[in-house]
Amino acid sequence: FFFFFFFQAEDGIRDRSPSRGLGDVYKRQVSTQSTWEIQMPKLLTTLHETASLILLDCLSTSISSTKSTPYTAQYTPAIPLSKYIERISALSLLEDETLVCTLIYIDRYLLASGMKLTAHEVHRLFLTASTLALKFHCDDYFVNSYYAAVGGVSLEELNELEKDFIETIGYELYVEKNVYKRYEKALKLYSNIHRKNSADLL
Repeated sequence: FFFFFFFQAEDGIRDRSPSRGLGDVYKRQVSTQSTWEIQMPKLLTTLHETASLILLDCLSTSISSTKSTPYTAQYTPAIPLSKYIERISALSLLEDETLVCTLIYIDRYLLASGMKLTAHEVHRLFLTASTLALKFHCDDYFVNSYYAAVGGVSLEELNELEKDFIETIGYELYVEKNVYKRYEKALKLYSNIHRKNSADLL
């Protein structure tokens, strides 16, 4: 029960306006200090680090397709996914429980849409899923303009992505306790396997 990230259909690269998108935002900032290079906690929880590894492992290596998605950036974002998740987690106060729900939401979206996850979509998809998870599961949360600024997209674009996401998953934001526990267990098991493999390489 490791997740269903591995079962996605083809999708493609979308030709977007140069003024929009994570790829474009961070590409323009690469010559100066990137916005994600700010002071934030040095250590992340195991689950946050594991989430990044899982999503990276599930990325398709194919970048050619005829199908575009609302999440497709014109360029691969310059910010590494691990740093992006670190930024979202620190500035949006994304705790472990909400992170697990974020990954459950991503799974639901990929299954419902048949989208193949690539480096051009994963940043926006994580931003949208985490925003919905924070707003549904937390008593206190920020407004969308804040999450958009943290994620490097416009408010209008985040609103559009949120609408697409929630409609695609059929408004199924509730996470049953047994489903949550299954994903949490899988995350921890994945983390243990990764740590063991890393230790074996030393």
